[in-house]
Amino acid sequence: MGQKGLVYHYTSIETLYLIMKNKELWLPSFFSTDDMLEDGEIKKVVREVFEEHYKDYPQKIDKKNWLGGEYYVMSFTKNVDSATHFSQYGNKGKGVCIGFDPSCIEEYMNSMALYEEYGSFVELKEIIYSIQDLKAMVEEHIIRCLTSPFNQEMINRLLFSIVINKFESMAKTPNYKPEQEVRLLYKPKDSKFLINFYDEAYKQTGNVLYNNMYKHTNEVLEELKLNTIGFECISGRIRKVCKMSLVPLMMYNPIKEIVLGPYCTQDKKELIEFAHLNGFMIRSKDVKQSRIKPRNTK
Repeated sequence: MGQKGLVYHYTSIETLYLIMKNKELWLPSFFSTDDMLEDGEIKKVVREVFEEHYKDYPQKIDKKNWLGGEYYVMSFTKNVDSATHFSQYGNKGKGVCIGFDPSCIEEYMNSMALYEEYGSFVELKEIIYSIQDLKAMVEEHIIRCLTSPFNQEMINRLLFSIVINKFESMAKTPNYKPEQEVRLLYKPKDSKFLINFYDEAYKQTGNVLYNNMYKHTNEVLEELKLNTIGFECISGRIRKVCKMSLVPLMMYNPIKEIVLGPYCTQDKKELIEFAHLNGFMIRSKDVKQSRIKPRNTK
């Protein structure tokens, strides 16, 4: 069970219904998340890398251009048909496990001429649980920034802030490693920064590449409805939520598998009919019953 390359979101049947009917994913505010590596720990790791290899670059947060603190997140996992995840996030086994294809975001961004390092305000990335892995990825990202074709003067000045902003929402303490979490992130401040960056760079250089990036970034924000921020009641709490539209991703078939929980009573044929009615090309073989054996509740 489980298709190669998919990530999984555990939720209730009611939420699956809303996802398909409205063609949108809800990304709640990241402010209330308390299980990431502490901000001070992130800065410590980044500073160690700079001290070792990049001493000539400013090691302070550029407060005027600081991007951190405002994120919207939807959590996925690489674990399919997990009893723990069904219990905690899948309505105690009565819900579903949705198989989402991350490549749909990459394909869409590529179609809009926004590639990974330039379209990073929307990311679907694996959580980093190891300090050693974090350091290696920090170094890799620094090199990518320093070899970017974009405004190097600005990148050099903001490099420390850019790197911290990249990883502060992507690291958690090692005891969470069994969760194998993958996060879909939207970073509003990043998108605003990129729009201003491209606009300023175009005015300074006249390079049409910057003007195109400016236009395409705005188009993505509009098509994915990423500026639609509101409030919803989620799990008994009023949460600030970004409602990301799936409409531009539908041609890439974003949902490729659904696992019904061990206590889920949903009829498969009706689910498939409903999915097709709303444009999701789920096949009969893509809807599966959990292999987890229900406990005797007598």
